[in-house]
Amino acid sequence: MRNNILALVALMFTVMVHAQQDSLALPNPATLIDYDSKIYDSQGLQVRPEYPGGISAFYKFVGETMVVPQIESETDLSLKIYVAFIVEKDGTLSEIRAIRDPGYGLGDEAKRVLSLSKKWSPGVQNDKVVRASFLLPITINIEAMKVKKRKRG
Repeated sequence: MRNNILALVALMFTVMVHAQQDSLALPNPATLIDYDSKIYDSQGLQVRPEYPGGISAFYKFVGETMVVPQIESETDLSLKIYVAFIVEKDGTLSEIRAIRDPGYGLGDEAKRVLSLSKKWSPGVQNDKVVRASFLLPITINIEAMKVKKRKRG
């Protein structure tokens, strides 16, 4: 009888030790999801987000894609739109908004164009890919349209 009780205690102890070891097992780091959704200012990052080909390629894309409305004016106009957006960890743009919009539908047009953008290379901080905020000016130069003046009389 004494042997049976010792065998039972030894079996229970073994089961408890194995159960504790299994619960202490750490998950595979490759399966962990990074839930860091903090947004970093792109100016302070170790590696800033970048459009493929650089900022000049970005402005070329904007210039070729943006549809500028006809605005009647007797003088040339230079209008500036400030757009803000987030470069996500996968390089896509989100939360695109016009911070300073001169009107004429240019803010909405700038948002439309940015939504068509290629993926950017994301920002990096402490050797980790991060979400990064970006603020850019877009300057639109509009040549004067000759406006016919009505004669009074």
